Amino acid sequence: MNLRKTTRHPTSRKVKSSTVRPSLISCGTYEKRLLGHLLELDGSRFNIRSYSRLIKKSRTTVYDMLARLIDKGLLHKPNHGQHTITDKGKSIFGVLDDVQTSRRGCRGKTNLSTHYQRFDLICESKPKITQELLQKLNPDSLRENTLQNNKQYYATFSDGTLIFTTNKVMLRVHDIISANVDDSTVKSLNIVVDYVGKLEAIGFNITGTELKPAHYARVESVLSEVLSEIDSHYYLDLGKGRKFWIDNSNGKREDETNYIELRERLDDFIEDLPTTRAKLSDIDKLTAAVRDLYLIVLEGKNGK
Repeated sequence: MNLRKTTRHPTSRKVKSSTVRPSLISCGTYEKRLLGHLLELDGSRFNIRSYSRLIKKSRTTVYDMLARLIDKGLLHKPNHGQHTITDKGKSIFGVLDDVQTSRRGCRGKTNLSTHYQRFDLICESKPKITQELLQKLNPDSLRENTLQNNKQYYATFSDGTLIFTTNKVMLRVHDIISANVDDSTVKSLNIVVDYVGKLEAIGFNITGTELKPAHYARVESVLSEVLSEIDSHYYLDLGKGRKFWIDNSNGKREDETNYIELRERLDDFIEDLPTTRAKLSDIDKLTAAVRDLYLIVLEGKNGK
C-alpha cells in the first residue's frame, strides 16, 4: 500500500458574516412614526388635527399617509375615526424589536435614555392662566413662581411637566427609556399629542410645536467603557453647541450626545463592529470615528 502524506491547507481567517435580518415592509419615517402613534393609541380615537400640528404637516398630508398605510395593508379602513393596525402592521414593530434589542454592542434591551427633552408649544390664542384653570388638567402637583412680575406655573404629571409663562407654554418630557431613536421619537410624539389635546380642552389653541435639542445617552455601553480608558470624563466639543461626552453622574457610565443624528450614526457604527475586522480595543481609531461620524453628518446637512 502506497500511503502518501498530504498537507492540509491552512484555514483562512474568516470575517463574521452579516446577520441575516428579516426584510422590512417599505415604510417611510413619517409613516412609521404615524403607525407607532396609532399602535400606542390602541384603538382610541385619533386626533388628526392635533397630530398634523405636532409634526408640522398639513391634515391633507396626514390623510395621504393614512391612505398609503391602508393600501399597504398595515391599517384597517377607519371606522368612525378609529384606525386599527393590522397584524401585518404590528409585525413591523415586532421585527424591529427582534432586530434591535441586541442594542448594537451595548448591554441591556432598552437602554437609550432620552432626557432634557423640551417642546415649545406655539399658541395662536390662550385663556388667562390661573391656578383654577390649570387644576382642570388634574396634575400630580401644581406650583407657582413669581419672578419680577412674571408668573410661572409648573404643572407636573407622571410623564411630563407643563411650564406656563407670560409668553410661552412649554412641555418638558420626562426621561424616556427606549430601544432606539425612532422608538423614543414615537413615544415623545404620543406624549405631546396627549398634552396638546388636554390643553385644547381648556381653551388653548395650539398651532404647532418646536422641539429643543435633547440628550441621548447609551447606558453602560461598550463605547463608554472604551473611551473611559482615555478619560473617565471624556468630552468632545463638536461645535455649534453640539457635544459628545462620557457621563458618570447617575452611577452608571453612559456615552451621551445632544445631537440626534450623531447618536444614530454612533449606534450604527457600534452595530457594524461585529461584522468587520475592526477592533473595539483600538481606541485611537474609535475616538477618531466619533469625530468622523460627526463630520459625515455635517457634510450631509450642508449638501442638502
